Amino acid sequence: SRPARVRVGSHSAARDAETAISDLIFADDPKRQRVPQLAGHMRGRVRERLQAHGIETTFSMSPAPLPDIGIGAAATNELLYVCHEVLNNILKHAHATKLETKFAVENDRFLINFRDNGKGFHLHSLPAGRRGLTNLRARVKALGGFIELKSAPGDGTEVTVSLPVEPIGGVGS
Repeated sequence: SRPARVRVGSHSAARDAETAISDLIFADDPKRQRVPQLAGHMRGRVRERLQAHGIETTFSMSPAPLPDIGIGAAATNELLYVCHEVLNNILKHAHATKLETKFAVENDRFLINFRDNGKGFHLHSLPAGRRGLTNLRARVKALGGFIELKSAPGDGTEVTVSLPVEPIGGVGS
């Protein structure tokens, strides 16, 4: 009997489904709805997705170590979704060789910054009908957060996501 052959597209779709299920399980666990646990999970996700394509990944955090503050299930889920979409865009469009990811807690907010060295683009030249960024912004805004996008041709792309954290002593502390 011959081994089964898997098409690249099928393998990618299966991997994406497995990742989505893993992220749902992660986001549903109250013990993991904490800033350090989420940052660690996202760090692993970034490495797993990009290093397989030869893209160098670096990480930083401020303060180090990140404070053990709650982020909540909805925010955890949205940040994992944003991370997935950022990585997809890097792989499909950026032609990047490096991605720097920064995690920070500032003024009761959890910030994640993704900065690639890819080809970049004019922000006003996104094709009509592409609603991905608009949808991401609306989803994050519904949780009291924001997404900032910076890009220019030849200068890579930077995406910053900010969401409120739970007050110290809040749920799960």
